[in-house]
Amino acid sequence: GKWMNIWWSPEYVHMAQARVALALARIGQGDAGFNALVYGWQSDLSLTGKAELMETIALTTGKDRRTDGLLQDLESAIHVEATAARIVEPDSNRWLAFWDGDAAPSAATLSALMAAYPDHPLADRLAIGLAESRSSARWTNTYTTIRAFGALSAFAAYREQGAPATGAHGMLGGKPLFEAIFNGPK
Repeated sequence: GKWMNIWWSPEYVHMAQARVALALARIGQGDAGFNALVYGWQSDLSLTGKAELMETIALTTGKDRRTDGLLQDLESAIHVEATAARIVEPDSNRWLAFWDGDAAPSAATLSALMAAYPDHPLADRLAIGLAESRSSARWTNTYTTIRAFGALSAFAAYREQGAPATGAHGMLGGKPLFEAIFNGPK
């Protein structure tokens, strides 16, 4: 939007505009010119913002040298463990007031990878790290929860393409109770 809170720094304004660009791209109304403007502010963006911009560009015009560069920035912040990986914001206090959530950069990055680089070698580990980042079976806030579910949903849909049908049946006291066939994700 054109109206911005007067107490927002230019960095927060650029982060908000990156989020607007992503929202437009997700509904099929991405604007390549606006994306180019936001890309010019990439040094002001958090890792979450860079991941959102990478997804925006991929959804609007496809992956290109800009998404390659953003991917390199994100890869430099990946903390890889034995079975999981996480994106860690180097200056979390700077962005905490705006994004609030340690798992938000990982969720945004996994979502961006699914849009631009779905076969990235660390996508599986990022998905595991994102699922493991829950505390008491939940993420820290609604924003992170929504982003995590969206990213994990895109990850599962991509990984399950062409999955064979599976079935399940339940019995009670030796008698059939139900039977169902699942033909993969819809």
